[in-house]
Amino acid sequence: MNNKNENIENNIKNNNNKFEIKQANYILNNNLHNKEDKRIFIENITKLINDAYEWGESDMWHFELYKRTNMEEVSNMINEDIIIVAFIESNSIDYSKPVGSVKCNTKFNEKLKEAELGMLSVSITKQGLGNLLISACETKATNDGCVILRLELLTPKNWIHPVKKWLEIWYTSDKLRFVKGEKEDFDSLYPQFDSKIKKCKFDFTVYRKKLI
Repeated sequence: MNNKNENIENNIKNNNNKFEIKQANYILNNNLHNKEDKRIFIENITKLINDAYEWGESDMWHFELYKRTNMEEVSNMINEDIIIVAFIESNSIDYSKPVGSVKCNTKFNEKLKEAELGMLSVSITKQGLGNLLISACETKATNDGCVILRLELLTPKNWIHPVKKWLEIWYTSDKLRFVKGEKEDFDSLYPQFDSKIKKCKFDFTVYRKKLI
């Protein structure tokens, strides 16, 4: 493990002893030793993300026709080293079964030194795991030379989704300190999404946080 990833893990452990957080690429190449365990690991991250989106974007998509991600995309993101995963700490961790994950792309906008946070997904709630994963993103982004961490929140254009409203309050709270920025029309940005899979029209709102 390189020093950057060691720093991520150590910072999280110092804050909370319940979870172990590491780069997914490191887990895949160092803790999982056979092909089937690696496949299950990728499958479980994919399920974790899709389950989180089905809950967090209920009544926004026809989920019988649409999934947020797939194993091929997750595998590619792991190989690009932009997925961070969390496990419940124990004496015998099953590294094929993460309980949380997040995408942290520190090459999102290299000119502006802006990193992207996305796909935040947890299977355990009310234990601070989401905060810890965001903290891991901040650490990785800072270590990789980024000065801004950004995320995008997809919301219905013409009605208020309770989960999305809660996320907006959380992101802009005194703890996380993201600042609400520009709003963009989803259909203009992503015209390739068939209207048959959407239950409503969407907006994208960008939130940013200065890291230094």
